Amino acid sequence: FGWLLSFHFLHHIYLFALPPLFPLLRQSIIPSYTMLGFLQAVFMGTGFLMILTGKLADRVGERRVILLEFFTIPIFLILSGLAPNSLTLFLFIVGFGVATCMYHPAGLSYLSKGVRSNVRGKAIGLHESIGSIGSGIAFVSLGGLGQWLGWRYALMIMAIPCLVLILLYFLFAKDGIGEVTSKKSRDSEKGTLYRTPKVAFGIKKEELFPFYLQMGSGMIAVVGFGGFTTFLAIFLVQVYGFSVAIAGTIVGISYIGTFLGNLVGGKLSDKIGFITTYALFGLLAAFFTAIVALFHLPSQLLLVVLLSCFFLLGARSPTDKALLADYSHAEGRSTSYGFLFSSYTLGFVIAGPLFGFLIEKLGMRSGFLFVPVLFIIASLIRYRMKRYHI
Repeated sequence: FGWLLSFHFLHHIYLFALPPLFPLLRQSIIPSYTMLGFLQAVFMGTGFLMILTGKLADRVGERRVILLEFFTIPIFLILSGLAPNSLTLFLFIVGFGVATCMYHPAGLSYLSKGVRSNVRGKAIGLHESIGSIGSGIAFVSLGGLGQWLGWRYALMIMAIPCLVLILLYFLFAKDGIGEVTSKKSRDSEKGTLYRTPKVAFGIKKEELFPFYLQMGSGMIAVVGFGGFTTFLAIFLVQVYGFSVAIAGTIVGISYIGTFLGNLVGGKLSDKIGFITTYALFGLLAAFFTAIVALFHLPSQLLLVVLLSCFFLLGARSPTDKALLADYSHAEGRSTSYGFLFSSYTLGFVIAGPLFGFLIEKLGMRSGFLFVPVLFIIASLIRYRMKRYHI
């Protein structure tokens, strides 16, 4: 999975390219926190197209869809850096979002088809952990580049890694990522995906209700996660008085916790179950995010608490993606992942303007207190799925 992991790593850098630049955008081209929230919502809202990109991956193959994303991203990064006003920036960010909505349905479909069900959580945990490193590096690199060169040059420079990865892929890849055939999928899953030919959205029809619960609880959790991660850097700037570069570095270092959480959560879920693991770590994440919102912590303790937050949030992630493979058929799995990520998209779309509005009206700390509340609700809904899960 070497090439798949490298693409996932870079994909996550682009997913989190905007939040580290929020303090600079707020000072120049975006007039309010609410508008910053809408900018993030516009970017994430394009994720609804993952329903279509998932179908496309099922039709033409995961590899082609992944490569298409990385051919397209540099175009919109450069255009966004050249945007003369906020309206034009919004339009180019839409294109940037469309480009970044291709990887996850294709990549996770490929990965889940190619591993045995009894180690699926561990495999997806490794995959997610590599993405977490990319997310952390996004905050460190974009925060530093933004403060040094300005947000425009920071975005344009970030087109370079994408072009380099594509070049290396075509120079050195032999079989490349490849496609996982239906036969290989049947062999690795021992036929469990083919108990019935009846499917909807790539999901076995008898599993649709728990799938809806999964999407609903996941969406609620993502509203909280989206608010937390989108505004965390600017929270540190406003509440703690850190510079843009320092705030981005702290958030980036905190993402080390996500890396470790992905590995632990994925491995633990293979032992105690995907649903129990998700609910447990979700409740613990609520506790630690409440500490961040309520208390003004010394810098060292703040970093420890943030590392704990991201560790717990990271531990939930592979369990959610691995659970979906139990409900879906291999031949429609990219489509089912497209629907799951569309529910995440709805959560992120809501999170940006909602938390921007809450921060505008209630203040940073009060706005952040909604994060743990949402995590608790999502965890309780997810735990109820145990009665439906075989």
